[in-house]
Amino acid sequence: MNNYKYILDLIRKIMKINKKINFVFMFSILVGILVPFILLGNISLLYKNYKNLEYNNRSYNYCVDIMNNKMIDEMTYNKISRDFKFNDIKLKIYDRIYINGNEEKPFILNTVDTKSKLKYKIDLVSGSSLVDSSNQCLINYKVSKYLKINTGDFISIGQQKYIVRGIFRGEMTDIYLDSNNYAKYLISKGKKLQQWIYINSDTDKSSIENMLSNIGIHDHYEISENGEMVKIQMREYKNNIRNEVIMSLMCTIYLLINLFIVIKIKTSKNKKLIYILLALGMNRKKIYSIIFIELLLLTLVPAILILSAVLYISDMGALINYVHISSTYMTGVLFLTILLVFVVTWLSLREYFSKTVIDLISDGDYV
Repeated sequence: MNNYKYILDLIRKIMKINKKINFVFMFSILVGILVPFILLGNISLLYKNYKNLEYNNRSYNYCVDIMNNKMIDEMTYNKISRDFKFNDIKLKIYDRIYINGNEEKPFILNTVDTKSKLKYKIDLVSGSSLVDSSNQCLINYKVSKYLKINTGDFISIGQQKYIVRGIFRGEMTDIYLDSNNYAKYLISKGKKLQQWIYINSDTDKSSIENMLSNIGIHDHYEISENGEMVKIQMREYKNNIRNEVIMSLMCTIYLLINLFIVIKIKTSKNKKLIYILLALGMNRKKIYSIIFIELLLLTLVPAILILSAVLYISDMGALINYVHISSTYMTGVLFLTILLVFVVTWLSLREYFSKTVIDLISDGDYV
């Protein structure tokens, strides 16, 4: 009975001596887990927005080519009509479409065709395929592929004749319209690793910045003086993702090293503790159980707290945007902070562990 009393007193003394040690462990591991979680979430958001912007910038034969690429020419972008209004043209089965005035070979939309073209015919009549403004139109990629037409071609539907001004990929949801049905902004082809976005002329600069912020773009873009154009440097945006991937890997490595130090130093210290507990007559399994529980608390508790917080916060995007790290400067500051935490942790462990066993042995009750 007295042995168990001694053991309980010994454990209390150990926990008292290791109180500051455990706090340092908990804080250090907390940082090591929290930062990678935030960075990984941020990387996911950045990559998603990057792919959305890059969607129409791939090396396809048919890509967005709004207004004959005028939007990517800084000298001519202001010639784009400010009243380019979009109205859907519904294609129907058996509609006759004439290409470049060739009335001898019209395309007739129907659902009876070879297997290779049946899919395109069904898609053509399933929703809005053309978008027009007066005699100009934008055409869905599938329509252009099926009809074998490109920008600059003429198409006729009924009595109406249109000039194909652009080809877009995806459905109409890829073109954003405001409440007045005017184009709010269009994603254009642009140059390699750049992207132009056309903004309606009645959109002020602050609204543009808010719009870009909402889709995860916080820097590396330019807004024209009249607010009609935004140029996004996709190369810099891509570099942001690369920097944060590297930073996340570094934080993960830091976490693993920290966990290794926890186990290594605690195990080394516990070797001497084991001898003391064995001398007091405690069962070997119970000794290892206590040590295992202590290590478990030090390593898993922070992880459980972080995971619980992530699950509790339903809108992870709000947290990510709040701590958004997009510049190399902020990445460097974060790295130095983590390095400082690592050094402080190591020095604290070295100091406190050197005293733990000495204090235990010097206590007359346990010698």
